[in-house]
Amino acid sequence: MRRRRLPALIAGLWLLSACDVPAPDRLGARDGRLAPCPDTPNCVNTGDRHPEGTPPLYLVSPDAAVFDSVRSVVASMSRMRVVSASGRYLHAEERSRLFRFVDDLELLAASDGELVVRSASRVGRSDLGVNRRRVERLRALLERSDLLR
Repeated sequence: MRRRRLPALIAGLWLLSACDVPAPDRLGARDGRLAPCPDTPNCVNTGDRHPEGTPPLYLVSPDAAVFDSVRSVVASMSRMRVVSASGRYLHAEERSRLFRFVDDLELLAASDGELVVRSASRVGRSDLGVNRRRVERLRALLERSDLLR
């Protein structure tokens, strides 16, 4: 019986430690861009059209008031917590229900009205499509709020 508990205990401790992974230092806008996605399939970046075929998002207007409305939409998403927002940039975190893994969501509004969205897992290689679904959920909410053209 004790031999079965040890692997479960080790797995449990690993899962708990994975939940508190600090935010990566590549977050934020640099030279008017968000960081590219790594080669792992746990990241979506609409600015780089990654993965291939990811369509861009365009705001109805590049006005600051429109981006403020985008911030409100992000803040209303379940399990989403806005960490920082300044100017035309926003960083939010979403925790998974079961294992409490943290994913980062970044938005950057370009002067031409493109809304670049980057959603990435902090740990692991695969996310089972979670980041793609998050970006599509955000797209649908922004369309319902008449914030996209």
